[in-house]
Amino acid sequence: EKWWRGRNPALSHLHLPASPSTPIPLLLLLRDTLHPPVLSSGLRVAVIYRPPGPTSQFFDHFATWLSHFLSSNLPCLVLGDFNIPIDDPSAPAASKLLSLTSSLGLTQSSLLPTHRDGHAIDLVFSNLCSISEFNCRPFPISDHHILSFNLSGLPKHPAPPPRTHTRRNLQAVDPHQFSNLLHHLPHTSSFTCPDAATNHYNTTLISALDTLAPLRLCKAPRRQLQPWHTLQTRYLQRCSRTAERAWRKSRSEADFVHFKFILRSYTSALHLAKQSFFSSLISTLSSNPKRLWSTFNTLLYPPAPPPSAAFSAQELADYFLSKTLTIRSNIPTQDSYLPPPLPQVPSATLCRFLPTTEEEVNSLLSSSHLTTCPLDPIPSHLIPPLSSSLTPALTHIFNLSLSTGSFPSAFKHALVTPLLKKPSLDPNSPSNYRPVSLLPFTSKLLEKLVFNRLSIFLSSNSLLDPLQSGFRPLHSTETALKVTNDLLTAKKHGHYSILILLDLSAAFDTVDHPLLLQTLNSLVSVTLHLLGLTPIYPTGPSVCPLLVTPPPHCLYLLVYLKALSLVLCSFPSTPPPWAKSSTALALNYHLYADDTQIYLSTPDLSPPVLSKVSDCLSGISSWMASHHLKINMSKTELLLIPPSNAAPPPDFSITVEGITISPSNQVRCLGVTLDSALSFIPHIKSLSSSCRYQLRNIYRIRPFLTAVATKQLIHALVISRLDYCNNLLSGLPLSHLSPLQSILNASARLIHLTRRSVSAAPLCESLHWLPIHCRIKFKILILTYKTLTNSAPHYLSSLITKYTPARSLRSNSDLRLASPRITSSHDRLQDFSRAAPTLWNALPRTVRLSPNFSSFKRSLKTFLFREAYHPTH
Repeated sequence: EKWWRGRNPALSHLHLPASPSTPIPLLLLLRDTLHPPVLSSGLRVAVIYRPPGPTSQFFDHFATWLSHFLSSNLPCLVLGDFNIPIDDPSAPAASKLLSLTSSLGLTQSSLLPTHRDGHAIDLVFSNLCSISEFNCRPFPISDHHILSFNLSGLPKHPAPPPRTHTRRNLQAVDPHQFSNLLHHLPHTSSFTCPDAATNHYNTTLISALDTLAPLRLCKAPRRQLQPWHTLQTRYLQRCSRTAERAWRKSRSEADFVHFKFILRSYTSALHLAKQSFFSSLISTLSSNPKRLWSTFNTLLYPPAPPPSAAFSAQELADYFLSKTLTIRSNIPTQDSYLPPPLPQVPSATLCRFLPTTEEEVNSLLSSSHLTTCPLDPIPSHLIPPLSSSLTPALTHIFNLSLSTGSFPSAFKHALVTPLLKKPSLDPNSPSNYRPVSLLPFTSKLLEKLVFNRLSIFLSSNSLLDPLQSGFRPLHSTETALKVTNDLLTAKKHGHYSILILLDLSAAFDTVDHPLLLQTLNSLVSVTLHLLGLTPIYPTGPSVCPLLVTPPPHCLYLLVYLKALSLVLCSFPSTPPPWAKSSTALALNYHLYADDTQIYLSTPDLSPPVLSKVSDCLSGISSWMASHHLKINMSKTELLLIPPSNAAPPPDFSITVEGITISPSNQVRCLGVTLDSALSFIPHIKSLSSSCRYQLRNIYRIRPFLTAVATKQLIHALVISRLDYCNNLLSGLPLSHLSPLQSILNASARLIHLTRRSVSAAPLCESLHWLPIHCRIKFKILILTYKTLTNSAPHYLSSLITKYTPARSLRSNSDLRLASPRITSSHDRLQDFSRAAPTLWNALPRTVRLSPNFSSFKRSLKTFLFREAYHPTH
């Protein structure tokens, strides 16, 4: 096989589609090499070139290949330059070639000379087909002749059946008629069981939808048009193709002028259609950057390949199940360390959930993203027009679930879609896919109701870890990066800091449900019937592989990890080591869902410090093992942050579970790249690269965008990246921030379509954009205002203190903060605890005393805008 793919003589073959009843004229120009595609059926054609020379090795390989080529029982042609003259059939090489081909059923078409020397060396052999009207004539630029013939006798193959699919004409659905059908059917309130009410609700909607928009069998289009095409562009596209065919047939000047006019009209209409499509799309999704990015990326780049046909649904389900079971089986059992027990007496009691109201359900419907799952009885976009008819039934179903503690079985099923993690990965490997669960829309509404009630109860009773920032109101990844404030403070005081970022293997998938209920009961005295609303989903062989259960809700994971704080607090923890009364080491931590950040500060890297870190990781690993969770030590990262102007730190490493963890030069924590010097230079480089990539993508479609749409797109895809966690860049010199400022300048020039030589400052001013250093101040002051108004986590409130003078002064009502002590004019205010008071006290009194948050934002931006562009006013 390798021989006929690359070695001489070169052999290659192709398939041609089945022919109609009329003969096919073929004109073949033979070349030295040919690499055509291989089709699945029809006529097989092999083009062969044999260089001059001995023929003994050729016949051995040619016979093997020819028997393989003719094994398909399809019509075949074998033709090419054999360099074996057959005009003398008695010659040894010619006799052997003709004998070999005839023994395998091949027929030689003609003995006419095909070379200018008068020899027949370009041969045509056929099998299961007929060749007629064979002609040979000289070709001026070659020493070989042109061979032409008609091919007939090919078998007729029936045309493949058209591709069909079922669809509903949802555009013809009238909401008024739909509501009338719902009013004539029995009401859901007659049911007292959540499952029966849910099944009746789904059956009612499906029946009404079948009446107004029944399923119809439709032919699938041969080619999917781009989404910006309209009826006008499709009509002009057909006209341009018709005009082009007319011109190519007649070659007249009038037809050519007509074709150019139609083509210009089509191009202009297509440009306007693209501009209208992108502007409408960006305007609709401008408030949701995540959806706008995914939609924008899908339009620019082809979607990921679908799952391989080699995998069945059951095989994919078995793989993901075996992955979870493998992780659990690899969890070590350690009895040397017992986690601290949870409180025996619950500190709060949850007897019932408050019932919902139609107003709350309407509010959920209006604020929820209308995602549609194939398990939904009707498409979600039809629900808002029917909200007046559906809200009473949904309210009754939700109240039944809340009162009985029973989650309807129909809401526990999810359609799992495997998505390729990266386009460059092998689609034939199931490990490269990420399963995404699509829940019914009403299931998400009920889940949100339970989440809101349970979240309020846990927060009001202080049952969640105060240092847990995941999936909680007033918390975010930006507030979770309070860790960097502590690291910067320790560095300022001349101490080493060790930061450890733990990685859990499939944390959401390996949560043990009985342990989850036990943890919840130990924290809260829950009435037994309410446990039915916890995420215990059906399992067993009766569950369809595509209708598998989703992972537990994020809030339950926070409850599950509540005991982890007891493990971390069990190690000695004292005030910061730079406090004069402190002699021990302080171990600190912060959680964001399953992302755990552990850090400590120490004057030196002594063996007791390393021993304490190892003991901490061993204790956490034991707790994880007892709760069926596993730390992925290979992905756990360690970062050593030495003090300023310190000597190079000694080499050290930490060994846990037989795995050695060595310090890294930089780590990625919640989307921010931290380096050992806390200079944030690697983060700025990575951020600049990401933003420029987005700008290049926007530049590709800029001709089809208006200035307003371009500004909205840049806000969602570029400015949002520049503003994310930019408070960490406080105190950096402007030279370090210049790459980010150049991104902002390029964005302004792209909106205004100006050259690079044009100054960007007036452009940014016209767009009301603050410079990068002012945007950093803006973020810090926003967090400060939220902290002062109790709209931020407690761990941020502890970093700043209101200024209280020793005696009564007129400035008592100015809402000032206690300023930190600045020891040097070169001291950079990088940490939040020092930057926030300094910037806050520099604000005008009217800005600090703004009555509400919106007024404060407006006044603050006006103040910073004047400071940046009009400092003398």
